[in-house]
Amino acid sequence: MTYALIVTLFASFWCYGIATLFKEEMILEKVGIWMDENLNEYLNKPLWKCPLCMASIHGTAIYAIFMMPLYGILFWVPFCVCLCGLNYILMQLFND
Repeated sequence: MTYALIVTLFASFWCYGIATLFKEEMILEKVGIWMDENLNEYLNKPLWKCPLCMASIHGTAIYAIFMMPLYGILFWVPFCVCLCGLNYILMQLFND
C-alpha cells in the first residue's frame, strides 16, 4: 500500500512538472504555443495543459510502468481517479 501511495505522489509531481515545463518563460514554452495553435484543446489538456486531465493519459502510463506488474489491471481506473483527486486538492491548495 505504501508503494501505491508513493507512485501516486510521483505521478502527481510528474503531471505538475510536465504542465510547468510548458508555461510562460519555461523550457517548452514555444512547443506549448505551437501545440496550442495547431492541436485540438481536447488533446492539449490531457497531454500537458491541465493536471487534472493529465491524470488520464500520464496516470495510465505511470500505472502501466510501476503498478501493473504488482496489481495488474485491477486498480488502473481507481489509480487514475485518485490521481485526479490528488491533483485537484493540490490545485485548490496552491491556487494554480
